[in-house]
Amino acid sequence: MINRTTQTHETELIRRLPAAERSIRDLKNKQLIGADSLPVVKSTDISITTVYTAGMAGGVVFNIYADVKRLYLSEVRVTFFLDNDNNDAYAWPYGASITPSMFQASQFYDWNRSDELGAGNKSYVFFMKNTDTVSHTVYMHSQLIYPSQELIV
Repeated sequence: MINRTTQTHETELIRRLPAAERSIRDLKNKQLIGADSLPVVKSTDISITTVYTAGMAGGVVFNIYADVKRLYLSEVRVTFFLDNDNNDAYAWPYGASITPSMFQASQFYDWNRSDELGAGNKSYVFFMKNTDTVSHTVYMHSQLIYPSQELIV
């Protein structure tokens, strides 16, 4: 029986903490593979600078080729700056000196262009559009994270 006179939020949290820790540990143990359980490598930074006029749209395709042709995990990290490179105030979409509506960007893994077991490549496509009424210089920085094997970017 619970004694309501001694039960507080603090004592209830302390009582539930071991069960929560067990649940988190069990969940992590159920993961087949995670980046924390593999030796991973970060590629060098890939930087692209392009001027997008008002309303202009364009794209970039990264084809990444593995030295060993097998299914492999990889992740592409990307950041965009508008008109002022490496300045957090101009980082899209949350920079203090810009608005999210000035620019659009999307990225996806192109399953149709990728052939990990054949050619050994993965294709990542980036679509970018200047939705503003003035031109902007777009600075795109990306990096690939992958298991430690030879990849050609």
